[in-house]
Amino acid sequence: ILVDCINPVEKEKFLSAELSYPNCDLFAASDETRSVYIWKAGYSTPILTFMGHSSPVNTILLNSDEAELYSGLKGGMIVLWDIYNKKVKINLQGHSTLITSMSIYRNNNIPCVLASASADGKIKLWDLKSKSAATNFKGHFSQIDSLCFSPDFTYLASGAQDGVVKIWDIRLTNKSLKEISDKEQKSINCIEFNNYEMAFAFGGKDKMIRYYNRS
Repeated sequence: ILVDCINPVEKEKFLSAELSYPNCDLFAASDETRSVYIWKAGYSTPILTFMGHSSPVNTILLNSDEAELYSGLKGGMIVLWDIYNKKVKINLQGHSTLITSMSIYRNNNIPCVLASASADGKIKLWDLKSKSAATNFKGHFSQIDSLCFSPDFTYLASGAQDGVVKIWDIRLTNKSLKEISDKEQKSINCIEFNNYEMAFAFGGKDKMIRYYNRS
């Protein structure tokens, strides 16, 4: 348990919540006041508050190694915050609808890359050094609610509200390599890759967890 009790500054409805990656030492949540609060393990009240977003924050991502907070807004913008200085590093504008999911990949040999998805079914890969969208993925026909990079940065998995999971090859093409769906699947809320093989698990509103192994 991260903290015994979470007490935001104002008792508003939470829109999103997230643990920090890779160290689960921070917890963040956004509310209807367009603010993001950050708690630290052992603290019941926020240690930091980020305000001034142009629209409500629909999804958030915490990178404790780099002391960065990513706010995905309902207006389609992504705001990258410097946690230490509470200043905006980058505003990424490329989506035309609300940001529904984000995933980040960092490796010493690979530039920092952020994947973002939106309600219109589009995915963008951002090169955070050049502050530009390096690649666009199109193929989903409903809102995307989950994204995950493979550990070797070869694939990106995405799950949508129509129950479709797509696997994209990041290195070779912006077309999906594999589509997984069946009549029983409902909205895919989460995806997580296995760290040791080309396999991943995903879950949705049908209360089922499925495991896919390419081999």
